[in-house]
Amino acid sequence: MEKLLATIITIVIIFYLIKFIFRLVMPFLLKYILNKKLGNMFEQFNSYHNTSSYDHADYNQDEEIIIQRPNKKSEKKKPDPDEGEYVDFEEVK
Repeated sequence: MEKLLATIITIVIIFYLIKFIFRLVMPFLLKYILNKKLGNMFEQFNSYHNTSSYDHADYNQDEEIIIQRPNKKSEKKKPDPDEGEYVDFEEVK
């Protein structure tokens, strides 16, 4: 009976120690993880906006604006001959 009581007390003490340690460590761990994720998100946001396909305006020496637009024909995707064709079926009752 004494061993059972000692085992139960040990389990309860270990449970409360783990709970106490998690309360101390988790705020720092969550702050680290969130800062890392936010940093990655801001890097992706900045890299997307810095290398986007918006129109670029340049000024020549006569202070005239020159607008360079991306070539629309080169952006179209060519169909893959191995891909097949989509067929829309109707249900017949």
